[in-house]
Amino acid sequence: MTVMPNEREFALPPRWQQLLDLGFSVFPVQRGDKKPLGKWKSYQTEPADLATVRQWAKSDANIGIATGAVSGLLVLDLDSDDAVKQAEALGIPDTITVRTGKGVHVYFQHPGGTIGNRAGIRPGVDIRGDGGYVVAPGSLHPSGSTYEWGNPPGLFNLAPVPAWLSDMLRTPTLVEYEADKVRNAPAGTRNAQLNKSAFRLAQSHIDTVEARRALGDAANDAGLDGDETRDTLASGLTAGRKKPKLDPSEDDIALAFTALHGNSLRFDHNAGSWFEWDSTRWRPDNCHRAFTYAREMARRHGAAGKANFAGGVERFARADPVHAVTADGWDRDPYLLGTPGGTVDLRTGDYFPARPADMITKQTGVEPEHGEPTLWLRFLDQATAGDRDLMRFLQQMAGYCLTGLTNEHALFFIYGPGGNGKSVFLNVLNHIMGDYATTAGMDTFTASKSDRHPTDLAMLNGARMVSASETEEGRAWAESRIKQLTGGDKISARFMRQDFFEFVPQFKLVIVGNHAPVLANVDDAARRRFNIVPFTQKPVQPDRMLEEKLKAEAGRILAWAIAGCKDWQANGLVRPEIVTAATADYFEDQDLFGQWINDRCDRAPGNWEMPTPLYNDWAEYARAAGDDPGTQRAMSSKLKRNGFQFRKSGSVRSYRGLALRPKGGFHE
Repeated sequence: MTVMPNEREFALPPRWQQLLDLGFSVFPVQRGDKKPLGKWKSYQTEPADLATVRQWAKSDANIGIATGAVSGLLVLDLDSDDAVKQAEALGIPDTITVRTGKGVHVYFQHPGGTIGNRAGIRPGVDIRGDGGYVVAPGSLHPSGSTYEWGNPPGLFNLAPVPAWLSDMLRTPTLVEYEADKVRNAPAGTRNAQLNKSAFRLAQSHIDTVEARRALGDAANDAGLDGDETRDTLASGLTAGRKKPKLDPSEDDIALAFTALHGNSLRFDHNAGSWFEWDSTRWRPDNCHRAFTYAREMARRHGAAGKANFAGGVERFARADPVHAVTADGWDRDPYLLGTPGGTVDLRTGDYFPARPADMITKQTGVEPEHGEPTLWLRFLDQATAGDRDLMRFLQQMAGYCLTGLTNEHALFFIYGPGGNGKSVFLNVLNHIMGDYATTAGMDTFTASKSDRHPTDLAMLNGARMVSASETEEGRAWAESRIKQLTGGDKISARFMRQDFFEFVPQFKLVIVGNHAPVLANVDDAARRRFNIVPFTQKPVQPDRMLEEKLKAEAGRILAWAIAGCKDWQANGLVRPEIVTAATADYFEDQDLFGQWINDRCDRAPGNWEMPTPLYNDWAEYARAAGDDPGTQRAMSSKLKRNGFQFRKSGSVRSYRGLALRPKGGFHE
């Protein structure tokens, strides 16, 4: 877990604290050496907790920095003066650097995806990326010198990877691929993997000197003994040269593709598309980079490199269990919230670096920021006429929408005349929620003669808030669809030209409008779902730039919503009196059948009435109000829901508990 600001009160030696402040994942390394002190693989994916770091810091050990996505760090390791001159000639941007025993470490922002360690991309030039590490400043070099900052943090920031280095990283060679396999082999298998990789390179006609250097460095990183490494390399290289390899098949290269990209690429068989890890989330591969990787790998492995061959490699890779996922594999933890800077656990408010294993595909529009969103709170104070209970409800609602939970089965309808801030409120909420929010046409939620296309529903999968606006007077709710979308049960959908799949909606429906659609059936299910939220206060001095000004506080508004989420988890949705009253008024207005009972019937335990007179009177009443009375069977269901029991005695059928009043409106 990353070190949060409120935990930094614990004193650490400056050389450790500085690295934590930079967001680096650290671990101890033997003093005067480059070998880790104990196991360190877990820190490639998850930083150590503060208590563990404090224990390490009590010793005089060297410090290792896990490179790669976990630290957001890619290091260019220049091992000689010539290597430094070559890199400077290509152009090194202003960035953080470290002086090593005989060269320079150049620190860059990790570019996303999986960038493994690369040995010998040029003479004396290595890359330390995912699965690797470097020794930090303040540590003692084996030569007796000390690692020191060149361009220190504070004066310099991490620069993006320059274009010339990106080009070098884009296409991994077979040598780099095999070196990564050795470097990341599980304990107990490393020597065997070294032998296999040496054999593979030799039978693929790779230069022996290059193979020895790359695999030797990888073996050292993996912690293998030097003498054992030399013997194993000699054995594997000799055996490989005796059995030169034939041209690889599509399946062969697909296996190599998976070995290299297994941590950074997934294929969604419901969406029919690849997703790539970008260091904060899994993003759709809209530029067909997976195919490009397959084609480049085919070329590097001596295959034809033709489109049909590369396509075959990619199709084989799609089916590999390492890559294959379905729609229900994404965004599985409803309490984890992806942001541009990391992941928030909404259960606790903890903020930590993004992890590929969480399978997060979305992120908010901003990172949470400390501090009070003063303009936002003034806006809500004006829009609610200072109703603190309503402001708390809106904060809880915003926080609930951040989660992937739908246990409230709630629909929020924010209504009121134009110019009262309801659209501003929703637009700002959509802005901070980023990918987690989407909009839909009101036709999705109002009645029509035709069903919505299943692709409309597929596009809502994974969203946590779905909003709609511009309600039209006289339109009716699509009640069965709303119950289906808010009920917490699986629904079926499909993407264009793909098979149907099922998913459980995670989204909350938030609708704004000047007119509330008609509700045909006022039943318990509707009463549980609807929350009518009035916005009726118009500003004295309208500000056309208000929405943009509020978005400038977006990070603080997100933190405000996260606090609302914790309040909701602790106390549930606390509906204020203004919401319960507005909701009750709405149901009373919509419940024409209830109005008919109150206007035309007398309730009493001993009263009874036969079905036909009841239906005729109800039909006349409904038509006079411009409504469709439905069938007699539909009326029967409504009477039963209102507590009136049907009885049959001989040939007489009746409903107990009510009787029609005489037309004159008085009893005879």
